[in-house]
Amino acid sequence: MRGEDKKQARAAYRERAILGGVYAITNTATGRRLVEATQSLAASRNRFEFSRTTGLAVTLKLQHDWNTYGAESFVFEVLDELKKGDAQTQREFINDLKLLRESWLEKGHPGGFY
Repeated sequence: MRGEDKKQARAAYRERAILGGVYAITNTATGRRLVEATQSLAASRNRFEFSRTTGLAVTLKLQHDWNTYGAESFVFEVLDELKKGDAQTQREFINDLKLLRESWLEKGHPGGFY
């Protein structure tokens, strides 16, 4: 890659839209749900898909049920998206994501939470 191409690639990476949000991993056999906030929904989805191929749960909270019911019993669902604002600091973005997650937990879920 030439020097100018590298500069353009770096600039494009820095200027990309950052899309975080709140997601749920739901056990379809029990109805229980893990709700998490993330700075990158795409990365969290990729981590979930990778976990399904390896047989290891995304987090230890899920491992027992993952082993019992199998990876195919879990689904990934985006509950809410949040785009990082241009003037927003990383800390502000993280705090907004935490608040968004808390609001989803307050809503409750019939199957319960992990």
